[in-house]
Amino acid sequence: MQAIFQVEMKDNVATALEPLTPGPAEVKGDRRTDSVAVLENIPIGHKVAVNDITSGDEIMKYGVVIGRATRDIKRGQDLIRRDLVLSNLMEQEL
Repeated sequence: MQAIFQVEMKDNVATALEPLTPGPAEVKGDRRTDSVAVLENIPIGHKVAVNDITSGDEIMKYGVVIGRATRDIKRGQDLIRRDLVLSNLMEQEL
């Protein structure tokens, strides 16, 4: 089964460990669920929503806020750069 990795249980995104295709993906790491239904093709290393995210919601990865969603994102969708506004902390590190 294809797999994604969730760093912290409170994260709402996980990382694709391999190129993903629509269908189930096992969630590894400190997870809140055992699997996520991937909704689209997602490249390796991209962020995958592990729950529904509403526009304006915080995006959590590594147990910290990395930004805010700029659109509604469904569980199992790819999260790309244009889908979030980086938090001030992340902008300082870039």
